[in-house]
Amino acid sequence: MTQYIARRAIEIVPTILIVTLFIFVLMRLLPGDPITAEVGAGESGNLSPGQRAELERQLGLDKPLPVQYAIWLRGVLTGDWGRTITGRQPIAALIQKRAVISAQVGLIAWAVAMALAVPIGVLSALKRNSWLDVSITTGALAGLAAPNFVVALVLIVIFGVHLQLLPTRGFVPFQDDPASWAKHLVLPVITLAGGGLATVVRQTRSAMLEVLGEDYIRTARAKGLKQSKVVLRHTLRNALLPIVTLAGLQIGNLISGAIILETVFGIPGMGRLTIDSVLSSDYQTIQILVLVFAVATILGNLVADLAYAVMDPRIRLR
Repeated sequence: MTQYIARRAIEIVPTILIVTLFIFVLMRLLPGDPITAEVGAGESGNLSPGQRAELERQLGLDKPLPVQYAIWLRGVLTGDWGRTITGRQPIAALIQKRAVISAQVGLIAWAVAMALAVPIGVLSALKRNSWLDVSITTGALAGLAAPNFVVALVLIVIFGVHLQLLPTRGFVPFQDDPASWAKHLVLPVITLAGGGLATVVRQTRSAMLEVLGEDYIRTARAKGLKQSKVVLRHTLRNALLPIVTLAGLQIGNLISGAIILETVFGIPGMGRLTIDSVLSSDYQTIQILVLVFAVATILGNLVADLAYAVMDPRIRLR
């Protein structure tokens, strides 16, 4: 198992390097001028050629692109991520602060989605073609079809405006007020968990139905094993393999969903920071954020692969 973990960890290194190169090149292809973003549109036109050249030297833009990439990659690896254009704050410290907030929302939403999706999917498979199964699959389809921001707005109108039960914007640190922290997270967590819940419910139902049709399940039932043992020990255990893989892939969906939802709910996380950086043309912060999101998705997939190998030892021998 240790060798498998080491091999999989080494395999993601070239992937991350390719991602850094892609992000660096993509940022250079985007419209806009880093000098204008640095000094402002009003001041950019007043710069003399000498002043512009000096700014390019300070920002490292006077060097060839391969050298710029090497300098940027070295900064990424050493933690020297530069400073934001607006406010001149250290990007590393800012992202660390925002990541703590985003992680609370994202991890809770992920845990809620997984904790509910598997039992619901199992129940749907066991009650195949019943009214309960039809209700669950219809609800899952509706959850997949409804955009997150639409669900967020509906929840805000119902629970925030009409019923006035829950706050609709902002974030309160847990250490300041645990009760208020929980109330502020209810709507964002429900919204963010909805899409993943629907996806995993459908996958769980499909995987369960496939395993329930296997010969060894019929044999287990013919031996007189209790339904609970057949479902938990034989069926669900074998059906979990694709579910675990899908659970790891949901991390990327949570990141993409958080970018919009943090703006809707006024949560000062990494999603909100991404929107603010785009609006202010803060290219340095944008490329670091994209890299962090990409690495988080890659690591999520790695964890899913490792969990897959734990449940199915045959994977480690490939």
